[in-house]
Amino acid sequence: MTSVNAPMQEVGEAGDGASMSIDGWHNSIARNLNSAFYITKLSLPHLRESSAGRIIMMSSLTGPVMAIRNDVAYGATKAGMVGLTKSLAVDEAKHGITVNAVAPGWIQTASQSISEGHEGGSTPMGRSATPAEVGAVVGFLASREASYLTGQVIVIDGGNSISEQRTVR
Repeated sequence: MTSVNAPMQEVGEAGDGASMSIDGWHNSIARNLNSAFYITKLSLPHLRESSAGRIIMMSSLTGPVMAIRNDVAYGATKAGMVGLTKSLAVDEAKHGITVNAVAPGWIQTASQSISEGHEGGSTPMGRSATPAEVGAVVGFLASREASYLTGQVIVIDGGNSISEQRTVR
C-alpha cells in the first residue's frame, strides 16, 4: 500500500476581500492549493503503478464547511482543496487510487494559541482534537479497509460545525 499525505501550511496573509493584497492572495494559493496539486502530480505516476494508492489531503474546517472573518484566502484555498480532492477521486478511481481529505477544526499542538485553545474548549466535546486523533483518521484513510471510500471530506471537529452557538438566549 502506498500513502501520500499532503499537509499544507496553515499560514498566509489574513484579510477580507477588500484589504487582502494581490500578493497575499497569490501566496496563500501557492502555499495551500498549488502545493497540494504539485505534490499529487509528482506522486501520481508511482501511485498508478501500485494500483492501490491513497492520496490524503489536509484541508480544514475553514473553507469547505465554515468561514471565519478576515481570512478570505485561507478559506478559499481549503475549499479549493476539497474540489481538487473530488475531481482527483473521480479521475483516479480507475487506477485503484482513492483520494480523500480530512478537515480538522481546532487541534491541540505546540503552536496552538491561547485563543485557539479557548475556541477548542467551546466545541461540544469541550476540547481541541489531539494530533493522534487526526492521525488515526488519516491512518484509516490510508488503510486497505478504506479502499472503497473516495472523494470524501472527513470532518474532525468535536461537533463544532453542527452546534449553533447563540449569544442571546
